[in-house]
Amino acid sequence: MTPRPSRTLLSAKHTQLVEVVYKRLQYERDLKIDHLRQSRLAPRPGTHPTFWGLAPGAPDLYGILGPNGRVFGLECKTGKAGLEPDQIEFAATVRRLGGFCAVVRSVHEALAALARARKGERE
Repeated sequence: MTPRPSRTLLSAKHTQLVEVVYKRLQYERDLKIDHLRQSRLAPRPGTHPTFWGLAPGAPDLYGILGPNGRVFGLECKTGKAGLEPDQIEFAATVRRLGGFCAVVRSVHEALAALARARKGERE
C-alpha cells in the first residue's frame, strides 16, 4: 500500500498550479486577473478572528474579462480534489449573476475555460 501524500505536499502542488496558470493568463489582453486568498488571522484572547480576502469559497484566480467587464474565476485543483461546499455556492452565485467560474487542473484547461468564457458560457 502506497502512503498518501501529505497535505503540505498537496498544498505545494496547488500553489504551484495557481502560480503557473496565473503567469500564463496575465498576458491575455482582454483579461485582468489576480490571486485572491481567503485568510484568517487567529484572534487574541477576548477578540474575534479577522478575515480578509474576497469571500469564503472565492476562486483561486479572479478577474475581469473584457470588453464588457464580465467576472471571471478559476478554481485550481490538483489530483482528485473536488470543490468544497462554500466553493460550489460561490461559483453558482457568480454564474447566476452572469459571470464565469470553472475548475481547472492545468494551464491547458485554464486556456480552454477562458475560450469558453469569451464565447459567453458560464462554466
